Amino acid sequence: DFLPSPVDSFAQSTSTSHVTKFVAECEMPTDLGCFKMRSYNYQSSRIKLEPVVVIYGDIIGKENVLVRVHDQCLTSEVFGSLRCDCREQLKISLKMIQEGGGVIIYLQQEGRGIGIANKIAAYALQDAGLD
Repeated sequence: DFLPSPVDSFAQSTSTSHVTKFVAECEMPTDLGCFKMRSYNYQSSRIKLEPVVVIYGDIIGKENVLVRVHDQCLTSEVFGSLRCDCREQLKISLKMIQEGGGVIIYLQQEGRGIGIANKIAAYALQDAGLD
């Protein structure tokens, strides 16, 4: 049975120009423990995204739940780039919600929405001495 969570309320849309739909929930064992993972589809007239929500603990009906909104970072989280600390921020967030319960909303929008190609182009400019 599907039990709605506070995150579902956040994800629901009343606008016809964009729609967010719950897809599935699973248990996700990790090196930090077992988290609940929920997937969504978001679609507007311009973009389609698949945000993920990571949950630890019983948050239903709780107040002051710890929430982090985290943008995807392929270069750091997958390849271990040292140009940013996104991987470390995500790991710290996972540890924090594991300790007291909470939620991470993981957004599929590389580099705050600029995309991986533009992010690499920005890195190239930094390599050339621009900031």
